[in-house]
Amino acid sequence: MTSETVDQNVKGFKVWFLGFLTINMVWVGIMPVLVPTYILEKTGSAAEVGVMMAIMALGALAVPMFTGSAEKYRSYRQIQLIAFVLMAAGFFLIGITERPLLFGLAALMTGAGMGGAHVFYTVYVVGGRYSKEAEALGLGWLNRTMVIGQSVRAALISGMLFAKFSFQLMFSITAGIVVIGLLIASVTTKPLADRVIEVSDQIANEKTKMDEKPSRHHWHETLFSKFGLVLLAVFLTHAGWQALNGQYSNYFKGAFGIEPQLAASTNSIAALLTLAVIGVYAAWLAKSGPLSLFNFMSVGRSLGAFVLIVLAFILGSNANTFMIIPLVVYLLMSLLRPLHDLSSASLAARTSPGGAAQAQGIMIVSISLAIAVGNLIGGEVAQNLGWMWVPAITAAMCGSAFLIGLYGRRYRPKPVPDEEKAAALSKSLSH
Repeated sequence: MTSETVDQNVKGFKVWFLGFLTINMVWVGIMPVLVPTYILEKTGSAAEVGVMMAIMALGALAVPMFTGSAEKYRSYRQIQLIAFVLMAAGFFLIGITERPLLFGLAALMTGAGMGGAHVFYTVYVVGGRYSKEAEALGLGWLNRTMVIGQSVRAALISGMLFAKFSFQLMFSITAGIVVIGLLIASVTTKPLADRVIEVSDQIANEKTKMDEKPSRHHWHETLFSKFGLVLLAVFLTHAGWQALNGQYSNYFKGAFGIEPQLAASTNSIAALLTLAVIGVYAAWLAKSGPLSLFNFMSVGRSLGAFVLIVLAFILGSNANTFMIIPLVVYLLMSLLRPLHDLSSASLAARTSPGGAAQAQGIMIVSISLAIAVGNLIGGEVAQNLGWMWVPAITAAMCGSAFLIGLYGRRYRPKPVPDEEKAAALSKSLSH
């Protein structure tokens, strides 16, 4: 099979991207609005919202288990489908249960399923050792699909809230969207998974021929290193942003009197504008490197959060005609997200003492823990100090990450390793 033929798996828009679309409609769309709103209505406690969102985030810690099992048993597609089932069952259970224990179990199932189903789409692109052009096109379409999913979900969740659907019905619709994604994945991802398995086998054979053994790196060597600083900075920015973003619909309602459906519409606008800036951010990354992007993102989020605190003091919980101002500030902060996604992955690859797979696995754990911590702290601050003070967490944590980024400028990027063997292997896999 020629390289050009294989590349058609990921070149241009493919039907299998629609499965990824359904995940992003739910993960970065419906879930951050529907789940916090539902829990707050049921319990009346912002702290309870933080706990439940944290449990959902901790479910994503199962992602390394999913990917490890897929590699061990050569079953990428099958394990991804299991993740889809977990996600659908979790959302359905959230909508029908009243018991805290079952609610917590459903949150874990949902978090694990979302993370597991999501990560395999990236694996299908970067794990297939396609040509550089094809891989870039595939990743580009994944990013576009993610943003489109955010836009579609915002319209959907806003419509359901305006129509005053019951929460049980909205969670059932959400589970139905996941089932559609499951069906799409079940009939479209086999060639992608087969390609990843083929590449994995070829790499293993090449290493056996060269009598190579994987290098070992102890946890303390990894954490107390330049990579450890990157992990800490990424943790702080994620936790700080999640403290606000994890309950943004409740935050705008409590701090400014803005209804959840209007806040959800703002996120839809942010998603559309993100499509316009991704190309600019990528060019900036190529020109200035990841640290410049990361520092700009960190200080931007910190300053934006400070502005929200000031606006809450001035406008109060009845913003009325001035509600557009805090929504625009939040919109601008949301547009910084691609900077984080682009820069953190590159920083991890440059500073990790181990391989890229090790860096990705540890980064996933760090981000999952950060989301859990951010949700918990955000809920506690809202419950005990009031909604207007939630952005203070964002300002403090993202500001701290910015200081770490400034300190990190003293380090030079790790030299790029010799790519001759990788190039030879890639060439052999193209035939």
